[in-house]
Amino acid sequence: ETSNVEKIRWSSGNFPSLYTLAVEEDKYGRIWCGSYAGLVCYDPQTKSVDYFPSEDYKFEGVLSICPVGDSLFFLGTNNGLWKWDINRSQAIQILKSCLKHPVSSILSLKDSLLICGHNKGLTTIKLQELFEGRESFREFNFYNGFPGMIPDQNSAYLDSRGNYWVSGMDRLCLIRADLLWHEEEPLRIQYTKVNGKFLEYGQEIAFSNSGKSISIEFDVIGNLRPIEQKFRYRIIGKTSWSDWF
Repeated sequence: ETSNVEKIRWSSGNFPSLYTLAVEEDKYGRIWCGSYAGLVCYDPQTKSVDYFPSEDYKFEGVLSICPVGDSLFFLGTNNGLWKWDINRSQAIQILKSCLKHPVSSILSLKDSLLICGHNKGLTTIKLQELFEGRESFREFNFYNGFPGMIPDQNSAYLDSRGNYWVSGMDRLCLIRADLLWHEEEPLRIQYTKVNGKFLEYGQEIAFSNSGKSISIEFDVIGNLRPIEQKFRYRIIGKTSWSDWF
């Protein structure tokens, strides 16, 4: 028995050579292909092709595609995560304050949690809160056991038992997908230096007993990103706490 292989070729000058990095189908049966040049939409029924070049939509190539609902794709690109409305052909960047690097894989957990693998680790995003205009997310990186992904290595998988598998720089990682979110895990601050002097590890607040100015260095440990970093100070026995700034 012989099989027919259909070769789909692009004719647009914007896509002279399409290296396909991701493929996805929408509810209309159209095939969407991601490449370094952008997006291509192919309709098998009409044999028509639509082109969406990266330079027209500000995303830098398309490394991965994840459908959510009937009319929405999330795109992993070389410059972060984008939301793509397939009906309006509209692209909006998501988490642009912290996800600026290549996002190699995107998977949706029951249309509730978006799991993004990138070269810094993993970022998980609550979809319902995202649709309500809030950016609620957690980060997992080499501090808590997840190495980054090699760009273009978009191998990630959710199996039938609820396990999330993802390839890293030098290993294969496995974790229960429902553990990729922690509701009430506080950030922990570890002070490292005061006025350039190293501190031993401890939970105490930072003090300085000399000089007219103070510089503090610290690490923040946890799965949340401290987007709004605020500080206040006091001179013990002389002033009350300052306003947050």
